[in-house]
Amino acid sequence: MAGHQHDPEAPRDAGTVDVVHDVPGLAIVTLEGEHDLSTREFLTDALQRAAAHSDVLVDLSPCTFMDSTVIGSLLTTSRAARARDEVFAVVIPPERANLTRVAEMTRLGDVFPVHTSLAAALLALAPAEPAP
Repeated sequence: MAGHQHDPEAPRDAGTVDVVHDVPGLAIVTLEGEHDLSTREFLTDALQRAAAHSDVLVDLSPCTFMDSTVIGSLLTTSRAARARDEVFAVVIPPERANLTRVAEMTRLGDVFPVHTSLAAALLALAPAEPAP
């Protein structure tokens, strides 16, 4: 199940939000393009829907900009997920230096795991294999 949202009244360079549930128990929310106040409503809605019944992984690999409204939404969703004993994590690859700087300045890594690739995040979130 996938969803794609874009505000038709937002500026043309505004970002999009995709939510997929390809991995059982995990919602992957992908932010593409620029995210700020103009995309807050769609981002908040997507994060709430994603966190309602599963762990959440937010992939910022295709995101080119995020402001404090995005950080606020990430923090709010992270708190809600933890309150339900769900996992919340974010992917920020090294090539997104501007996002890495924001994450470091706001100490997001102290609040939830920040992975450098989607593959690393999926590996870290995979359930442990039971011992034989």
